[in-house]
Amino acid sequence: MTTTHSSNAPGIAAPGRTAGIVMIAASALSVLFMFHHPTGHGGGGLNMTSGVHAGMMLWLTAIFLGLVTHTARRGFSYLGTAAMVSYALGLIGHIGAATISGFLMARLAANVEPEASRDLFVLVMVTNRVLAELAVAATSIAFILWAADMIKSAPRLPVLAAIGLLAGVLPWLALMTGLLSMDVHGAPLVYTAHAVFTAAIGARLLQA
Repeated sequence: MTTTHSSNAPGIAAPGRTAGIVMIAASALSVLFMFHHPTGHGGGGLNMTSGVHAGMMLWLTAIFLGLVTHTARRGFSYLGTAAMVSYALGLIGHIGAATISGFLMARLAANVEPEASRDLFVLVMVTNRVLAELAVAATSIAFILWAADMIKSAPRLPVLAAIGLLAGVLPWLALMTGLLSMDVHGAPLVYTAHAVFTAAIGARLLQA
């Protein structure tokens, strides 16, 4: 006798609910950490700076795992898989920027005289900014692709797709037009926009 499993079976549904909870929590924590990002104008110190950026790496990776679960549950369509690859590239950029800002810059500041290595500091800061901007671009493309998949595939999710389009297009457009920059003032706004979409996907996983 052949046994079939319902999509609501505990062994199948539980990973989606777990991923949803993790995504919502990680999205909220990513916003919380970004708004507590050290400004570099006194205070914070090495431990605070490293802790914030290490936390961001953890939360963004947790969000990525949830997005993989979301894509898997929708059947790894071409658009969904392309979105997942694009987000993975963005995650690499985010981790690279966080490593520079949270660890490398702190070590350089502690061990190298700024006046003696000004060009080095400028190079590192520019590299950090470029990685962050590329990460936002890749993440924005990923969100747009996921939104397109939600519109094209069954079941269609028009509201979630609209949130994805806004979270993908608006931060990217703001960066390209110079309305925002990936500094301590602009980055929290970008991550907040991204977190709204990823938390919404997490909420959807709880319902699936």
